[in-house]
Amino acid sequence: MVVSKTKARVGKNGFLFLCNDNNKVYRQISGEYNLTPLEVARWKAEIDYRFDACRSVGAQYLYLIVPNKHCVYSQYLDDEHVVSEKRIARKLEKASPHVLYPSNMLKEYDELTYYRTDTHWSSVGCAVVWNEIAEKLRLGTALDIAKTKQVTMVGDLGNKLSPQRTSIAVELDIETETVETWNNGLHNRGFISIHTNRNSNLKRAIIFGDSFTANHIKYISAYFSELYFVNSNLFPLDLIKKLAPDVVITQTVERFIHKTVPTDRNVFRSLLCLMEEGKYCREHLYRFMQKSENRIYPTEIFQEMRRVAEDQITFLDTVEQSGLATFLESKKGEVPCDLSKYINARSPSRLHYEQYLYYKHVGDGDNAIKEIADAAEKFPHRPKYVHSYAKELDKCGKLEAAAEQMNSAILLRPQNLDYHLYLISLFLKSGKIQSAKEAFGNAKALFPDLEEPHHLWCMSYLSVGEMGSAVVESARMIKQHANPKTHLQVATLFMQHANFEHAKRHALVALQRKPADAEAQAVLRRIVGLKCRLGQANTQRIA
Repeated sequence: MVVSKTKARVGKNGFLFLCNDNNKVYRQISGEYNLTPLEVARWKAEIDYRFDACRSVGAQYLYLIVPNKHCVYSQYLDDEHVVSEKRIARKLEKASPHVLYPSNMLKEYDELTYYRTDTHWSSVGCAVVWNEIAEKLRLGTALDIAKTKQVTMVGDLGNKLSPQRTSIAVELDIETETVETWNNGLHNRGFISIHTNRNSNLKRAIIFGDSFTANHIKYISAYFSELYFVNSNLFPLDLIKKLAPDVVITQTVERFIHKTVPTDRNVFRSLLCLMEEGKYCREHLYRFMQKSENRIYPTEIFQEMRRVAEDQITFLDTVEQSGLATFLESKKGEVPCDLSKYINARSPSRLHYEQYLYYKHVGDGDNAIKEIADAAEKFPHRPKYVHSYAKELDKCGKLEAAAEQMNSAILLRPQNLDYHLYLISLFLKSGKIQSAKEAFGNAKALFPDLEEPHHLWCMSYLSVGEMGSAVVESARMIKQHANPKTHLQVATLFMQHANFEHAKRHALVALQRKPADAEAQAVLRRIVGLKCRLGQANTQRIA
């Protein structure tokens, strides 16, 4: 076995495989990195939602998982790695009838369906699967995959080795009648293109996908009279309604499936955030600036992206002229840098955010809150900035302002459970228990499996002296089977309010669930002791 220091692992028979990647592909294929039953249920719920939403507007829907090359050609992996049949894609395939995971189809085809020296499937592999999709969705056409040619290529894995490795690949050798009529000039994530076909009798489609679609879009577009391609894994129902396609496909490569379900519905805001993060080079920003507005974009977002692109180009010019690029590269992976001398009125919000991280690192709270406030004000579309600003306001005791910021963050990213939980905690810290309960109700509507935090309600009522409400929540908490430590926290609070009956009840529950727990035994002894001393004192007072 040969393992490079980069992202290419050498297998058998000239095959190279992706490794050392952010998605932990080898841990995924082995089943080590996996989904819990609850996480599978959440994925199923999202895929079913997409199917039902498309059906409600008269469109067909399919969730296509393109297999990892490792899983299609596992016989060419080195001997120490085995592909598990319990991996994530198999679980989702079994969970939802709307998932297509064509690993067996690609494995069994006569020709190689993936490149030896690249992570992607070939045009032949792509067409094998898309002919199957065409039959499944009755698209009314198919590609002639018998017409092929041989090509020599390096690939995105072959170029990671020194010397580079090449391979012979089999590609389609056919012409299509499609043409790209517009694209937004960007690259990779956030790229959007529109394709039309001379055959106007075919169905219209939107594909939300990645490079496995983008690389062979000229062949995939041949299945449709009009095709919109968006390089994203999101599901913007408003865009689907606007374009009214006959077919909607979500395509994702297997290794991109993670524990977090992509439930954000605002695809264009996410693209705006990518631009603000500095994900695009000057060349692609210039290309975007030269593009005319297309109806696929909401006008206000398109104009905002143009403004952000201008700021990014200005920033990149500053970086080159000032030597900031060299400085940042030299500090890569180290502690945050002091960038204050580079910040001015035209600085992108991400520069303010970097400076905020620096001030946080050195403990300068006043300047930290100023920089994160500037970042959030300049770019209020980015939830991370708004959330960070809320946390700084929280530290300063400005709980109402912090809650306002978190409400804004939730509007930007409603499916982020941590945002909802933090808003609840802010309301509880400020004594607004009813507001906290309303915030929980909003979260519960989005996350039906979310368990109500009766222990938090109980402790909050105790903190404001509402004993009756605390007792009600105490009973609900005991039925809910909270963990022993939480019961001890509640027991201590009841003890502090001289409600020894309920304090003892929670201490006993903690002991019942963890009999040998020394802390629970100590709390129980303390409750009994205080109760006895209080009883003696009352007796003496009466006497």
